[in-house]
Amino acid sequence: MLQRNDPVLLLGMHRSGTTLLAQMLGEMGMHLGRNLEEHYESVFIIDANDWLLARAHGSWDQPTPMRWLLEEPDCRRTMVESLRSRVDSISFLRRYVGGKRLRAFAGNGPLLWGWKDPRTTATWPLWKEVFPRARAITVHRNGVDVAASLWRRARNELTGKDRRRFLTDPHLNRFASPRCLHLIRAFQLWEGYLDLHAWNRRENEIDEFVLNYEDLLASPREKLEEIAAFLGIEAAEGIDRAAALVKPQGRYRFLADGELLDFYRQVRERPWMRQLGYDRIEETA
Repeated sequence: MLQRNDPVLLLGMHRSGTTLLAQMLGEMGMHLGRNLEEHYESVFIIDANDWLLARAHGSWDQPTPMRWLLEEPDCRRTMVESLRSRVDSISFLRRYVGGKRLRAFAGNGPLLWGWKDPRTTATWPLWKEVFPRARAITVHRNGVDVAASLWRRARNELTGKDRRRFLTDPHLNRFASPRCLHLIRAFQLWEGYLDLHAWNRRENEIDEFVLNYEDLLASPREKLEEIAAFLGIEAAEGIDRAAALVKPQGRYRFLADGELLDFYRQVRERPWMRQLGYDRIEETA
C-alpha cells in the first residue's frame, strides 16, 4: 500500500533526550504520527513495539529477550510478516498517517517522517526489513542521569503519590517498572539497551547518525545542522525554532546531587561509561 520506505527512527534509551529530539525534528518538518502521547510517541508504534517485545517474552524494561528472537530466522520471518501486515492496514493509515498525509505517503510529494519510541532501539531490525531504506538517529545520555530519572519515576508510580493508581490504571501500569525502584538496576537497564543496540548494529545494517544528548544541549544549532545534512533537508527556519527549545542546564543534572554524585563515582569506570566518554564528567563539566 505504501510507496515510501524511508522513515527516520529516533533511537536511544528511555530518558535519554529522545523526546527533545522528537520535538526539534517536529519543528524541522518531520511527521511523527497522527496520534501522539505526551512524549511525542505514536500510539500505533508503541502498540506495535509492545506487541513485538511481548512475543519475545520481553518488555520495555526487559528488552534483552528480543535478541533471542532475532537470532532465530524462522521466528524473525514470522514477526516481519506480521509487522508488515500491520503497516499495510487501514489502522496504520488512520492511527499513524492521518488524512492530511495520505497523498505524501502515496509518493506524490516530499515527506520527512518517522517516529520516536525508545522500544524501537530493541526492535529496529524488524522495522528495517519492513522499511528497507529506514535511517536512524541515535541519542546517548550519561547513564547516571538516565538511571536517576527512571528511578524517580518508578518511586513516584509505585511507592509515591501514584501508587494506588498503579493498581487500576492500565496506562500507568504499562510504564511503571519495579526493576527501576533501585538505582543500580535502572543503570543496568541503560547498559542493557546499549548492549542490545550494539549487537543489533553488528548483525544488521542501518544508516545511522549518533549524538550525545549533552552535546545537543551545548551546541543545538550545530548538531541540528548536522542532522539536517544527514537527512538531506533544508530547514533553516525550523532549526531556529528547534534550537530555541533547548535548556542547557539539563546537562549532567546528577552533579548537583550528592547521592547521585557518589553513585557516579561507583560506576564511572564501567565499559559503556568509558566508551561513550562519560568517565571524566567531573573534570570536564
